[in-house]
Formats: sequence, structure tokens, C-alpha cells
Amino acid sequence: MIGNPAHCAAITVSDAGIMTGIGLNGSTLFDPQGKVSRAQFLALAMKTAGGDVSGIGQGTVIVFADDGDIPAEYRPYVIAAYNEGMISVPDGNGKDNFDPRGNITVSDALVMLGGILKTEKPVVKPVFAGSDSLKGELADVVSGLYAAGIIDSAENLSSELTRADAAVLLCRALERK
Repeated sequence: MIGNPAHCAAITVSDAGIMTGIGLNGSTLFDPQGKVSRAQFLALAMKTAGGDVSGIGQGTVIVFADDGDIPAEYRPYVIAAYNEGMISVPDGNGKDNFDPRGNITVSDALVMLGGILKTEKPVVKPVFAGSDSLKGELADVVSGLYAAGIIDSAENLSSELTRADAAVLLCRALERK
């Protein structure tokens, strides 16, 4: 990762026990271009915010239609976030799907992170790269994250979040705790 802009962020979140490398051929690598699943990012963001899921059991029922697809290691985080109103993902058919194994987009990660950190909509809407194209809840959340210093632009929101992107977001959130 030397030379990668996310190098320091990766070290910071790793040292904090939030995000670690992945095993590959007997080595542990960070894999900065690797993708992050929705359930994985939720767990990482909750760890960053200091979320405690120790009392939540695996058998606790939640309402997502794809509840059975949530990996056991992330299930307590999804349950806690849902119960606290941090996540809700209606799919248009009247059922809620979380898509826990799907790669998370930058915009979905920002909405999730904003909900977990409880960022507030700034009184005066800031102007920054990409802010003019934002609408509704996304505009409020992204403006709040920008005002908090967690993001510096609203570009590439439809891209899938990489591990490097996640490390930078989580590192900036940690710095503001």
C-alpha cells in the first residue's frame, strides 16, 4: 500500500481494530481495491462509532426479506442498526431487503455512515464538489458529513466502495470522535 493515498488511513483503522487485512496465499494484505459488502460496511461503521452489539443474539428476528442471507458475523450489527432506526431499505415492492452480501455503493455507504454517526443537516448548505447534484435525504446526509469533515466531495457516488475508500471514511470519522 505504500504510495496509496489510503495508506495512513488503513493503518489507523487497523490499529483501532476496526478493519484488518485479508489473508491471501499465507500473507495478510489490505487489498485497497477490494469491494466492501453492505453488511461488512455496516459493521465497520458501527465499530467506528463505538456501537456495542454484545447483547444481541443470532436468533433475534428482523424484518428484512433477505434476513437469512445476513452472515452470522454481521447479524448483530444489522439487528442493532435496524432496531435503532439507522437503516431501512425499502425495495419498492413493500418488502425490505438489506442485500447484505451485495457490494455497497459510495452513496449507500454515506447514508449508512451518516445514520450511524447521527450527523445533522447543516443550517447553511455547504457548496463543494458534486453538491449541486444532490437531492433529498442524500443531500442532507452528505452535507452533514462534509460539514463534519468526513468527506471532501460528493463525486463518484454511484461507484462501488473500495476497501481504501472505506478506510479513509472510517479514519476521518474516528478522528472526529
